[in-house]
Order: sequence, then structure tokens, then C-alpha cells
Amino acid sequence: MSKRKAAVKVTVRCHRCDKTQTLRPSKIERCDGYACTREHGPQEEQAPGLAREIVYNAAGGFWGWRDVIATEEVAQAVRRAREIAVLGVAEMVVHDAARRMVSD
Repeated sequence: MSKRKAAVKVTVRCHRCDKTQTLRPSKIERCDGYACTREHGPQEEQAPGLAREIVYNAAGGFWGWRDVIATEEVAQAVRRAREIAVLGVAEMVVHDAARRMVSD
């Protein structure tokens, strides 16, 4: 029997559906959960003091996530990213309102 056929395989299941990936353990990055699409990712908020790391292709075509203790530097980066996201949404709303006013 060849080494490849005797290799141990691990099956990873999507967090929300029944889709699976069967891979060698060396091809799987350890995460808290795995998802086949972005929509199937974690729905719950992480606990205070934690930051969520996203790992693309953590298990074949699945992406994964893990909650890690946030350092002060990471916490500041998350706050800046949220501020930028809020400003982007506000700019989009103003732009859409201005466009509707011009077209009316």
C-alpha cells in the first residue's frame, strides 16, 4: 500500500450547512470554525477583549475564523476600521440622497 493511500484524512464541516471538505491534517489550519461561504460564517459577536481573525483557505476552499485576545494595537486598528466603515456608509447615504434630489 502506498503512503498516499495510507495517509490519514480529516473531514471538516461547514459551520451552517452539511458541506464538507476531506483533507490531510497538514492542509488544515486550526480555527474555531469553518464556513463554505461568507454567509455561513459566525453570527454571534465575539466576547469583549477578543478580535476575530479570518483565515482564507483554512481548509481547502473553506475559510475559517478564530477569536484571539486583542492586544492594544489590534484593538485600536479595529476601532479605526469601524470608524472608516461608518464614514463610508454615511458618505454613501449622502451621495445617494444627492443623486435622488438631482434626478427628481
